[in-house]
Amino acid sequence: MSEDHVETLEEFVERRRCAHLSYDETEQELFDALKKNEQLKTLRLRILEMMVKRGWSTHWIHRSAYLHLEAAELAEAVRGKRGDPLAESGDVLITLLALSGHGLPEIIAAAEDKLRSLETCPPYKGRGAQRLRPPFAR
Repeated sequence: MSEDHVETLEEFVERRRCAHLSYDETEQELFDALKKNEQLKTLRLRILEMMVKRGWSTHWIHRSAYLHLEAAELAEAVRGKRGDPLAESGDVLITLLALSGHGLPEIIAAAEDKLRSLETCPPYKGRGAQRLRPPFAR
């Protein structure tokens, strides 16, 4: 295999199997998707496949760290410190889909359900019920 060869997902799975290495849940999900020979890959599966091809960790701890870091970069972009908020939002979405066990339609539906609940339920009691002042307000 040449140095500039990018390992395919199939090669990755086979190499792991031959080396008798255990799979984590994400790698098993990818393997199962390959066995089904899906014609239309979901965005989430494409993201996970890209992570494997690029040698990024698919362990949930690392995927959680990726999400945390990308969210911090989005906050910096919104503050005007560095980066483009739209590009950083895309990075957050990629890392969210990599971490979550659900696809984008399911996540959107869950967010809509939560929003409907928050729009109709009374405010939280205690600290969560306090009105927040804008930053730097007097």
